[in-house]
Amino acid sequence: AVHRHPDEPGKAAVGYWLAPQARGRGLATRAVRLVVRWAFGLEPGLVQMELLTLVGNEASGRVALRSGFVREGVLLRYLPFRDRLVDAVMFARLRDDEGA
Repeated sequence: AVHRHPDEPGKAAVGYWLAPQARGRGLATRAVRLVVRWAFGLEPGLVQMELLTLVGNEASGRVALRSGFVREGVLLRYLPFRDRLVDAVMFARLRDDEGA
């Protein structure tokens, strides 16, 4: 899914989730690459795509990296998850990154 930041023109976020039986086959990586290419092609003013993962979710981090995102850092107590705020890893990809 792609989410535009209404208060931050030029930015959008991408997120994903796969059922356990679909994991480990590269489907998320392929889907994220396609969505990013589609979003950058659709919106000429889009400069940056963001992707957040939960700290400790190494599989999602690998999807982000394989999809051309760069790890930017950890955001402490940033994402609501199961009735509390948890730490998240921020990944970003710019329009002019190779393959965008």
